Amino acid sequence: MTFLHEAWHTTVMLAPWLFLGAISAGIIHKVLPPGWMRRHFNGPGGVLKAVVLGVPLPLCSCGVIPAGLSIKKQGGSSGASIAFMISTPQTGVDSILVAASFLGWPLAIFKVFLASVTGIIGGLLGDDSTTVQAQAAALPTSDDEKPRTWKDAYLHAQELIESIWGWLLFGILLSATLSTLFPAGTIGGQAAESLIISSLITLVISLPLYVCATASVPIAAALVHAGMPLGSALIFLMAGPATNAATIGAVHRTFGRNRTILYLVSIIVGSVGGAFLFESIWGDSTTMMMNHAHESGFNLIEYVSAIGLIFYFLLFGFQDLRSMLSARTQSSSPAEGLETVVLPVEGMTCQGCVKKLTRNLEAVPEINSVHVDLESASATVTGNVTTDSVSDAIKACGFKVA
Repeated sequence: MTFLHEAWHTTVMLAPWLFLGAISAGIIHKVLPPGWMRRHFNGPGGVLKAVVLGVPLPLCSCGVIPAGLSIKKQGGSSGASIAFMISTPQTGVDSILVAASFLGWPLAIFKVFLASVTGIIGGLLGDDSTTVQAQAAALPTSDDEKPRTWKDAYLHAQELIESIWGWLLFGILLSATLSTLFPAGTIGGQAAESLIISSLITLVISLPLYVCATASVPIAAALVHAGMPLGSALIFLMAGPATNAATIGAVHRTFGRNRTILYLVSIIVGSVGGAFLFESIWGDSTTMMMNHAHESGFNLIEYVSAIGLIFYFLLFGFQDLRSMLSARTQSSSPAEGLETVVLPVEGMTCQGCVKKLTRNLEAVPEINSVHVDLESASATVTGNVTTDSVSDAIKACGFKVA
């Protein structure tokens, strides 16, 4: 029962912020003209812009996923997207004020500084602006770009959630497991004597755990109240909101293994290094203002959002299961007399695009099997098809054929 309660509690906490991030990404997709992300979020300047944009936004670690992936999806560099996803969930106006109330202004201000620095460093290390700009230059310019509608905005937001729904579900279940096994404050006394030990314990807990920036403050305050150093609380405030199982999985699926490692190393080194720096400057002199955590019940919006997220989990799970069963049926069917067409596809930027194109092509009656590969930017289709018919089906999904 404790596990189920924690899973529901995490879902209710996560859902409104996730939908806020998705809605923000949909609005950006609708409002901004094609190419805007590519022009403004590339190069070192693009990384800096992403951090400046992200630090004040009240988006938590899962709310930032769709918004951050949208930067990459719409032509921005990987560096700008990673910088946004590192810096944004660690801060936010609300969390800054709450952190100042619980842990003092020095730590709250230092947290903003550290989030900005780690975001810039992580973004610069993972930047691929040269590759993105070269790919953009190779793409043909189009003068017949249709105006984006609010339906396009909704579909864009839904696609972003669909591309990561499995990792979101995994993150919720893992978070509930950790919360059940390690209630807040129970390990404080074990790590009170050493910042190194407390830092390691805090990292082990905070990296996979889902917790938004504001909600992490009372937990961090409880750890400090139990005897852990302020520096350990700072690590929890940085690594907890910036990472969780869902975010790490989404980053890996979108940017690959190498940039995921850079993303995690930037957060780990930045938070631990910042903790030791903070302790060396303010650790002995900072007076922590311990107030009672303000706990209030969830509101109707949060409950409705949680139910809506569960609905999407069921919907996307059913769609993926149907696609898997369909693929097995097609693979077991005889392929004699069927044509195989391989076409290069332009416009795919993430696994969400791969799933969208695969699902839409599989819905075509004449198509027997589909394999879409992001790395080679190609679609392999087998069935009673021609090159022209496959090309038309790909274009109908919103992609281009080279």
